[in-house]
Amino acid sequence: MQAKLIAIIEKYTKDYAIVPYIEGQSHIVFCLPYKPYKENATIGYIDAYYRVSNISYFLTKEIVAELNGNGFVAKVEKRHIYKNIAVKSGLTSPILSGLTAHSRYGTRIVLGLILLDGSFQKLSSSALECLNCNKCQEACPNSVIRGNAFEQASCIRQLQEDGAKWDLKYLDVQRMGNRIIGCDICQKVCPLNAEIGEVEMPPKLAEMLDIDNFIAMTSKGKSACTELIEFIGYNYLRPNKLLSIGLSVAINMNKYNSCELVNELTKSENDIVSNNAKWYMRMSEE
Repeated sequence: MQAKLIAIIEKYTKDYAIVPYIEGQSHIVFCLPYKPYKENATIGYIDAYYRVSNISYFLTKEIVAELNGNGFVAKVEKRHIYKNIAVKSGLTSPILSGLTAHSRYGTRIVLGLILLDGSFQKLSSSALECLNCNKCQEACPNSVIRGNAFEQASCIRQLQEDGAKWDLKYLDVQRMGNRIIGCDICQKVCPLNAEIGEVEMPPKLAEMLDIDNFIAMTSKGKSACTELIEFIGYNYLRPNKLLSIGLSVAINMNKYNSCELVNELTKSENDIVSNNAKWYMRMSEE
């Protein structure tokens, strides 16, 4: 069965490990590499991670389906334990920024995890040790990396999850800059990623991330945002949250070309959208 299991997994990826979980169950953990987009200060920014995360989601389901069709019992595992299992298996190692690193891809990876009935093991030695150079700590705009601790609540990514509330976190939101989903600063300065390189942002995404286009699109609801799914996945397609972040980004970029629309948004039933729209209008008058 082990040989059959490995043959199925290796149809999809060579970057994986299998590690015992509890008695009678095992984990299959794998990673998909990606290259970050080149940043463009004139438009908003969405990290390339999220496009590959969306690919990983469907790939994991495909592997699970094939395993279940070939005599195994498998299911997609909970996301919050991905990093712990990847480290336990030897596939990655933890680093100071709270991420994990692979020997060939640095931190530019997306992890997938499958829970499998049966006792199997194929450990990896693809981990890349942190250099403890403190570059990520020095570069972080919100100082969330302190010694060996990672303060998630202050991370720009968490700020985005909160909807970029100008009324509560004014200075923090300023530090968010043009970032709509993802931050990437700690990964950009990490020496483990020095050889990874960058790629151009897909033109379709770049067009949507023109901040005025983005505000107009997200203000119309989910049906107007479906082309974003390719780049962020369905779970992140939350128009009010994206709209509120887009308004914050427009203020950070000092772009106020959508005043007529945003003035209407001040009446939104969503408090964060309404508050951010009001702030946008006040800043546009200065």
